[in-house]
Amino acid sequence: MHKNAPELISAIREADMRVKLDTNGSFPSMLEKLMRDGLVDYVAMDVKAPLDFDSYSRSAGITDRRTFERVRESVDLLMEGAVDYEFRTTVVPALHRASDLERIAEQLRGARRFVIQNYVPRDTIDPKFLDESPYNAERLDEFRSMVSSMFDECVVRNE
Repeated sequence: MHKNAPELISAIREADMRVKLDTNGSFPSMLEKLMRDGLVDYVAMDVKAPLDFDSYSRSAGITDRRTFERVRESVDLLMEGAVDYEFRTTVVPALHRASDLERIAEQLRGARRFVIQNYVPRDTIDPKFLDESPYNAERLDEFRSMVSSMFDECVVRNE
């Protein structure tokens, strides 16, 4: 997102530190540059909904099809496997059902790592989600069991 990211990351690398990039995938050209130049060791990308425009628009508030297409481009870049990566979906009961998670998993089938993150009702952009109760641990494990065969690794983060 930041045009100076390569310079900043280069300085971090010169200090002999490893770099993990967290992204929503909306800037694939920068992601590609950072990967091509060997500036990132690991990428964690949020996949907020099934990868179709209507679902993404509902869950992520994206109203521009080009932004959505850039998210898809980033998924494709990571799936090429040039760097280690994970895709992660934060499951919010008001936004995600088992069928949504199944669709996401099908669309990301073959990925190295898929992380199901439980929603934590704090610091939300939309205050209506502050009263939303997260899924319980048993339901999260059911989700993991349902989709784990599609990935090299599938884990739950319930923090």
